[in-house]
Amino acid sequence: MLTVDNETKELGLLPFGKPFNFKYSLSNKGSEKIEVTKLVKGCGSCTKASCDKTIIEPNGTANINVTFTPGSTGINKKTIQVLYKVGPLTHNMSLVFKATVQ
Repeated sequence: MLTVDNETKELGLLPFGKPFNFKYSLSNKGSEKIEVTKLVKGCGSCTKASCDKTIIEPNGTANINVTFTPGSTGINKKTIQVLYKVGPLTHNMSLVFKATVQ
């Protein structure tokens, strides 16, 4: 079973156009290997995301490193879909982050 430290991150107040880096920590709580197959970003131009491991061993961890460069002011809410496989089955997990941009 794949778990995340916090599915929704509150980034607070961010300046317009300045990159902000943060991460999500994933944990494999199951007894089978998990393969992270794809990250789908809700905003391809303002969000960059990568996973530091494609295979997460049982009781192992991985990080999704994110860079968000706000392209609009006001409240920004973005998502990243994590697609992963456990054995032959494909699953997904939604990660959300929010920021107020000035």
